[in-house]
Amino acid sequence: MTAEERRQYIIDKFTSSDEIISANTFAKELDVSRQIIVGDIALLRALGYNISSTPKGYLLEEDSKPNGVTKVIRSKHSIENMVEELYTVVFNGGAVLDVQIEHELYGKLIGTTNLYSKYDVDKFVEKVKENNVAMLSGLTDGEHEHTIWASDEDIMDRIVKELQEKGLIH
Repeated sequence: MTAEERRQYIIDKFTSSDEIISANTFAKELDVSRQIIVGDIALLRALGYNISSTPKGYLLEEDSKPNGVTKVIRSKHSIENMVEELYTVVFNGGAVLDVQIEHELYGKLIGTTNLYSKYDVDKFVEKVKENNVAMLSGLTDGEHEHTIWASDEDIMDRIVKELQEKGLIH
């Protein structure tokens, strides 16, 4: 099951029930860690779903209406091209919600980024440099995926086209 399918499962489960559902329940049903579910919930919130946290778990509010579109893109490039990739998305009106890799030992690893602007990208890059941290894509020879958000299909198409023209996605 892909990350996108997993998040759709979470939304489907919420919409078919008015019960509070814990991250542990989702984790057991989907055979992933609780932390993966917590990340999925954060991403769904960023996409516009109104998900409330309670001491017993999560609840999708009735007024929850997602806006925009998302797409998972596959990419392979050097660390040096990271800033160009991120800028391409945000300069065209999109957002980079996460980075994902398939690790041979740990399986799918997802890092939430929520980069919506040049400022966000600059702060992200600054943190990387200040903390001298390894990028997830460094573990997979540059191969990774991003969940990209845009307010409509035209903007998403423009983002994907420019990333393709620059050779940043395949």
